Amino acid sequence: MSHYNLVSFTGIFILVGFAWLISTDRKNVNYRVVIWGISLQLLFGAFIFLLPAGAKVFLFVNDIVVKVLGSASAGAEFLFGRLALPPGSRNAAGEDSLG
Repeated sequence: MSHYNLVSFTGIFILVGFAWLISTDRKNVNYRVVIWGISLQLLFGAFIFLLPAGAKVFLFVNDIVVKVLGSASAGAEFLFGRLALPPGSRNAAGEDSLG
């Protein structure tokens, strides 16, 4: 664990505390939901940082999401042509974007 993990750990509680401070209806805060949410975040963080298999699982999911987004981008370019390209870029045929 590094210094950055400790900063992130305290940041969770600071953000929750700040959200509670700016809340307009503090009496109706469901603390059970807040505790569950923080617990799930800490559990996921421990899973990723402490277990080597945890990082591999998240990298695997990341690869799947990147492939899906790449396919969606290719589909949008097929459907909309140069309109789907980001401004200042070119497609495979060398055509400039329209944006």
